[in-house]
Amino acid sequence: AVYRALAGWPVRRARYGGYQVPERTSLLRVVSPRFVRLAHEADVKVQVWTVNDEADMRRLLSWGVDGLISDQPGIAVAVRDACCR
Repeated sequence: AVYRALAGWPVRRARYGGYQVPERTSLLRVVSPRFVRLAHEADVKVQVWTVNDEADMRRLLSWGVDGLISDQPGIAVAVRDACCR
C-alpha cells in the first residue's frame, strides 16, 4: 500500500480493516496525506504508532488518520478532543 500510494495508484481493498504503521521508517515516509486518502478510498483505516509529540499528533489528525498509538495517552486524548470535537 505504501508503494502504491507513493506512485499515486489506488490502494487495493484489503481483507483487513486497517493499517497500523509508523509515520516513517529510516528514509521512507510511510504516512502522508496521500496515503491516508488512498487508504480511506479503499475503506481501510490508518492508525499511526508511536506518536508522542503533541505537534505530530495534531498534524496527523489533520491529515485524517483514524487513530494514534502513543506512550503519552493523556496528551493524545487531549489533542484528539481539541482537534476532533
